[in-house]
Amino acid sequence: MWLLLEKPFWTKAIKILRDREIYIAEVWRFSLLHTDVETIKEYLRRLSTQELTQIKGHFQSSLFTRTPEDSNGYIFSKMLEYNPMINSRAHKVGKDNQCNILNKTFRQTYDLFLQTVAYKKSLSFEDKMIYVYYLQLQDRIPEAIRIFNQLELPEAHNTETMDLSTLQVQYDYLCAYFDFFTGSEDGYKVARRIV
Repeated sequence: MWLLLEKPFWTKAIKILRDREIYIAEVWRFSLLHTDVETIKEYLRRLSTQELTQIKGHFQSSLFTRTPEDSNGYIFSKMLEYNPMINSRAHKVGKDNQCNILNKTFRQTYDLFLQTVAYKKSLSFEDKMIYVYYLQLQDRIPEAIRIFNQLELPEAHNTETMDLSTLQVQYDYLCAYFDFFTGSEDGYKVARRIV
C-alpha cells in the first residue's frame, strides 16, 4: 500500500484493477490523496450504507449529492406537534438566558433538522418555515418573528416539496400567532382578519 502514495504507481495499479474489474476500497481511497476526480466519484458511489450514514441530511458537491430521502427516508415536511404546546415555565431554564430544550424528542428532531440544513447552499421556503416553527416552540419569539418577517409566500409553481395550500395554512397561522406579540397597537388586525 505504501507504493500507492506515488501517483504514477497508483495510476498504473488503478488501471490494472479496472481492466480486471477488481475493486479494492483501500486502493480507491488513494484517489483522495491524488485528487483524481473520476476515481473519487467512483469511490464515493461505492461507499457502504454504514459509511454513508455518517453524512447527515443534505450534502451537495460536484463529487457527491445526498438528500434526506437517501438518509433513512427522513423528510421534514412532517411537522410534529409537541405536548404541552406552551412551555409552562415563567423563567428560562439554564444559564445566561440560554434556551434549553427539555423535550428529548423535540431536541433530537431539532438537532437533526439543523444538521440537515447546515449542508444546504440555500434554505427553501419550507426550511425557513420549519425553522420559524422550531424557534416558536422554544419560546424564541423575537428571533422567530425576525426571520418570519423576511419570508414571502412562494408562487404555486415554485414550491418543491409541499403543496401551496399546506404552506398557506401554516403561513397564515404564524401571521396570526405573531400578531399577538406585535399587533397590540393596531388592535391585532392581522390575527382578527385571518381568524
